[in-house]
Amino acid sequence: MTARLSPARRHAMIALLGVISVTGYAAAHAPSEAELSHAAVANVVDIERQELNSSERLGIPTKIAAVGDHLVVIDAASDAVLHVINRMSGEWMRSFGGRGEGPGEFTGAWSLDPVAGSTSELWVFDAGLRRISYVDLSDAFFEEGRLGERSVNLISSATITGIIRTDRGRFVGPGFFEAGRLAVFDESGSQVATVGSIPAANIEMPAALRQRMHFGTVTAHPEHRLVALASRYASRIEILRADGSLVGLADVPLEVTLDAGSVDPRRGVVPDESTRYGYIDIAASRDFVFALFSGRTAEGYPDRNNFARYVHVFDWDGEFYGAIRLEVDAVALTVDESSSAIYVVEHDPLPTIAAYSLAGFFGGPAPLLAGQGLKKRTAA
Repeated sequence: MTARLSPARRHAMIALLGVISVTGYAAAHAPSEAELSHAAVANVVDIERQELNSSERLGIPTKIAAVGDHLVVIDAASDAVLHVINRMSGEWMRSFGGRGEGPGEFTGAWSLDPVAGSTSELWVFDAGLRRISYVDLSDAFFEEGRLGERSVNLISSATITGIIRTDRGRFVGPGFFEAGRLAVFDESGSQVATVGSIPAANIEMPAALRQRMHFGTVTAHPEHRLVALASRYASRIEILRADGSLVGLADVPLEVTLDAGSVDPRRGVVPDESTRYGYIDIAASRDFVFALFSGRTAEGYPDRNNFARYVHVFDWDGEFYGAIRLEVDAVALTVDESSSAIYVVEHDPLPTIAAYSLAGFFGGPAPLLAGQGLKKRTAA
């Protein structure tokens, strides 16, 4: 069992993880508000929070995914790397995945990608090992000791910052590539192509640095035919097809911009007190994209600018529907495929998994948000 970390220690470690994850890269932003205000944002709603699990097994939970009736959590500090929690009751079910480089082990578990159409299967991406491992949450899978029997080592000369499996059986993900927004890997792990366009920022800047300026988190449509990529240091969400072509940019309600002039050719942009976070995590259902928005500076929120209190909701065309105000700061989120609830990872006062029910906010077979809840924003 892992001992509880103090809040100060936890905040320091999660801040360090955020810095390490982008290899010392962040966006400069002139200091103004400590947190961008949502006062002028239409359709900001409050939803009642339900605490699901605050187990002592949780060390520093960093990512979460809904897989059927389960919630799978990546933990950066506990003895086991992955935890499984019942999505309805919050009951802890099992922990697994040792720390190491062997089969079924992890050194830098980074993201989770549920298998399309499955209620028990997912892929776990390890950024440190550049390896994606298959997991089946069924009891038989664990009883037969099959953890680690199926994995793919991704072969690339660049840093990979996320991976999803497409509906055509390939793996795609963003990274610090010299060309293309996404890299494409075949089933053997070989990089076979880069696709899509790198955000311009400063066209004279080397491509890999422009990629770092738009480092972010990727999620997939449940059918894995579309992906959404949210920039951590900008208010930018790209909606892409699996072939890298751009569907469009989300109509974001608040502006976080990058100062391209602060980029060091060798180091990127070094975080300072004026660094402002944009979208720190993203999740998706069939009809909606849910993006966890910070808008905070380190100056106003020391060691807590990579926490967030708001979830911005978009459809897959990038149309903005509104914002959900959370009761407690969160560092990661997921949503079940039916969009009936959001699940978040919290760190204060203890590591906690909480749920926000969306019942009553979504209505009908069409992707409409009903009644007094979120409504699609229309032009004036």
